[in-house]
Amino acid sequence: MCAMKLKVARLFTLSLLVLLCSTVVLPVTLAYPAVEPKPVVPQQSATPFPSPVPVPTSTPLPLSGKVVFLDPGHGRDANGKYKWGGCITEDGALVYVEADIVLSFALRAKQKLEAQGATVYLTREDSYMAGNYRRMAQLHIFALENTFPLDGELRALLTDMQAIYDGFASGENKSSSGLEKIYFNTPYRKTRNIRPATKALFDLEAAFADRVLFISLHTNASAAVHSGTMVYYVDNKTNTKYYTNYQEARNKKLAEALFKYIPQEISLPAQGIARNDYFMLREHNFPAALVEVGYHSNPTDRAILTDPATPDKLARGIYLAVCAYFEVAP
Repeated sequence: MCAMKLKVARLFTLSLLVLLCSTVVLPVTLAYPAVEPKPVVPQQSATPFPSPVPVPTSTPLPLSGKVVFLDPGHGRDANGKYKWGGCITEDGALVYVEADIVLSFALRAKQKLEAQGATVYLTREDSYMAGNYRRMAQLHIFALENTFPLDGELRALLTDMQAIYDGFASGENKSSSGLEKIYFNTPYRKTRNIRPATKALFDLEAAFADRVLFISLHTNASAAVHSGTMVYYVDNKTNTKYYTNYQEARNKKLAEALFKYIPQEISLPAQGIARNDYFMLREHNFPAALVEVGYHSNPTDRAILTDPATPDKLARGIYLAVCAYFEVAP
């Protein structure tokens, strides 16, 4: 009986083993979702941040990011008469008008500078007078509109400068607002103290010295026979009562550059550089110079000033001077 039970037990165990072995080799459907095969990962670079492939770019223009204000002096009055600036009449006819000549210079220089990346603003774009206070208000508006943040006091100043600018009719040198008498040294006196608001504005403009400049263009006259180009700039000694933080070194640098290149390009003598607190130099604090290109009272100079080729030559001279001032290759 015991032998029989042992035999049955062995048979049962053998059957179980056979069954288990069969289960292993039979296909089994798993309850888990199928796993997607991993993608083939390409071999990594030796550095985790490989340098990007350089993208070709155009060469930046020499004067990109620079701002130049060009100020063609004078202009006609509202009746079309040349009330300001020099004129030469021969046999009852105008043969030379300073306002028109310097406007042609400024327009051509604007084209030249813009072609080389500069942003250029003219203080007048036609033959009519733009009031001198309006010209200065234009500079101050630029400084205030490009200052961030603009606090309450400076915001009020911007409003007043806009009123001065808008208060000038074409061909007039007097504002309807009357605010110019508050902010500028007018009528001019060497003993006048600068107003606190104007001083704050001048101090603010010093921050723009590395990218903004101002060039005023005129032609000269003298009873004596003089010839050549004169350039003026303001320093901190000419009028110590009014303001003593002008950008003197930068003003001189700009004047020297203009003095070097303008006579060279237009073939006029380089007469000299001088310091002066002319209105166009005194009533703001951007780096600035006033250029008397030549003497229209001298027939030899006048022939060069009226030569159709001179605007292009002068534009090149101004361009080279601006590049030299900003220390960029032309």
